Amino acid sequence: ACAVVYPLADRFVDDPGDAIRKMRVAGCARLLAFLLLLPIFSWVMFLTRADQASSCSSVRAFGISLAITPLILITAYLLMEAFQSMGRSLGREHPLVQLFRSGQSSDVWLVLGLVLVVAPFIEEIMFRVLFQQWITSASIGPILGWFMSFGLVVFQINGSGMFNFPVLILWCQIAFFMILGAVVIRGGYVWSAKTASIFSGALVFAAVHSFAWPSPAGLFPLALGLGWLRETTGRIWPCMIVHALFNGFGAMLM
Repeated sequence: ACAVVYPLADRFVDDPGDAIRKMRVAGCARLLAFLLLLPIFSWVMFLTRADQASSCSSVRAFGISLAITPLILITAYLLMEAFQSMGRSLGREHPLVQLFRSGQSSDVWLVLGLVLVVAPFIEEIMFRVLFQQWITSASIGPILGWFMSFGLVVFQINGSGMFNFPVLILWCQIAFFMILGAVVIRGGYVWSAKTASIFSGALVFAAVHSFAWPSPAGLFPLALGLGWLRETTGRIWPCMIVHALFNGFGAMLM
């Protein structure tokens, strides 16, 4: 969808051709693609019965969402800070920070639209509705999720040129996914297979964001909390709320 609307997005941005301009075009393309895909994703939610039958009322689901958000924020940002401290001297910045630094209000609104609306809506449908339902129903879900996450991390690190980073960061990042993966696989025999699959799916969600600086590891607590919230409440909108709050806090820090 982004490829289809990219030429249209390019017309909305008339700045000189530089890195910031490319990010603006990419951001506009994602917003336009989101509008294009909105009816499709809404239909997917209907077909998959995204809000499952649950004894959890809407008020209680909302309360649980607000209660777990601080815990997710604290654990995720402590973990990200640990990786950030390893590479602080490298001067690397998240691409969204560069957009904020441009000083243009349109860039701020573009970032907020992406992190508060597009990402929570699309990613929750893809991961908590489609992927989580699939991986928790697979008998080898925990093992499958670990192999997927580990492969994604190695592939994306290599593809994004992150092997120029200090060896310590790379090995710590890979070790994080290897150790957690071993715990998850072992947990499949100790916990229920479904619980282990939720852990495994959280690893995959984090690994998909391997391009994020300084490490995707910080998104594991977020994904774990969202997976638990999905299973506890049987609803998808609380996951979207928590995801938007998490992203909004990050945008505020930026």
